[in-house]
Amino acid sequence: MGYKTIILSAFLVMTFLSCKDSAKNNDPNSAEALSAVTTTYDNIYENPAYIEVYNEYVTYLNDITSSYDASQTYYFNAFPDDYPENLKGSPSLVTISDYPDDHLERALRADLKIESLEKPAQTVNEYILTLRRLMNHADGYYERQEYLDDAAKRGKSLHDSIVPAFFNLNEAVGEFRDQITAIEQKMTAVELENYKNEGLNLRYSLLKIITIARETRAFTQVETMDEYANLELKNVVDVRKRLSENIQELEKSASDKSQFTREFGSNSTAEGYYNFGFKRASNDLVKHLRSLEQRLKTDDFEPEIPNNTPSGIQSMMIKQFYNGDGMPQMIMETEGKLIEAYNDIIN
Repeated sequence: MGYKTIILSAFLVMTFLSCKDSAKNNDPNSAEALSAVTTTYDNIYENPAYIEVYNEYVTYLNDITSSYDASQTYYFNAFPDDYPENLKGSPSLVTISDYPDDHLERALRADLKIESLEKPAQTVNEYILTLRRLMNHADGYYERQEYLDDAAKRGKSLHDSIVPAFFNLNEAVGEFRDQITAIEQKMTAVELENYKNEGLNLRYSLLKIITIARETRAFTQVETMDEYANLELKNVVDVRKRLSENIQELEKSASDKSQFTREFGSNSTAEGYYNFGFKRASNDLVKHLRSLEQRLKTDDFEPEIPNNTPSGIQSMMIKQFYNGDGMPQMIMETEGKLIEAYNDIIN
C-alpha cells in the first residue's frame, strides 16, 4: 500500500514582539517608546533590536518555505518517478519567487548580528538562487514546448539538476530551521515569564497554546505510518487535555474586550485575528487529537479499499484517507494555521 512514508510540509515559525514594547509602548511618542533605544537589557531575548533581526530571519524562512514548497509540490507531481522516456505534454510548474529576499537582506544589513543564523540563512539563499534559476529555465523550456525539438534531452538534463537541488535545499532549510527553533524555544520561555509577571493574560495563553501545538508537532512528526500507529495513547490524551485547558483559560480572558485594548492597543486587529483564525485553528487541533486517540484505539491507519476498485479511484481514496482527521498532514497544516494566526495577532 502506498503512503507508508509520511511526507510533511514545512512548518511556520513564530515571530515575536517584546511584551514590554508592545504592551507599554502603544503610543510611539510615549516616554517609554522614546527611551527604548537606549535601554540596557539583561537578557538578549528581550532586546527589541534582537527581536527585530530575528523576526526578519523568521519571515524569510516562512516566506521562502511557502514559495519553494509550492514549486516542489508541482514539480514532483509532474515527475514523481524517473524522468519519462516519452514526455507527454507540458508539465504544470511553479517558479520560485524572489519576494522573500528583502527580509534576508535586512537581517544581514542590521547592526546587531545573530551569528548562529547568518551562515545557515546564506546557505539556504545560495541553494534558492540555484533552484530559482533552474526552475525558470525549466518553466520556459516546457512553456515553449522545446522538448519537441530535442526529444526532451534538455528536460532530462534539467531534471537531473533540479531533483538534487531540491534535496539540498530541503536539508539546508532544515538546518536553518533548527537554529531558529533553538532560539524560539529560549525566547518563548522568556516571553511566557514576562507575560505572566505583567498580567498579560491574553498573550500568555496564546503563547502557551502555541507551545503545546509545537509539542504536538514534535511527537506526530514521524517518518512512517507504522511509527505513527505506535504513538502512546496516554501522551496524546495528556496533550489534548492540556491544550483544552489552556484554550478555556484564553476564552475567559478574551471575553473581556478591555483586555485586548490593554494588551494590543485600541486600534489593534488582534481580536479579529483571534476570533476568526486562532480560535478556530486551536479548536481544530483539539479535534484532530481526539481523532488520533480514536485511531490509536481502533488501529485505524490503513485505508480499506474494496476489491476491483479502479486504480484512479484507489489513488483518490488513499489520498483522502491519509489527509483525514487526526493524521500527520492535517495536524501539521492546523499547527501552521495556528502559528499564522498567532503571528497576525501579535504583529
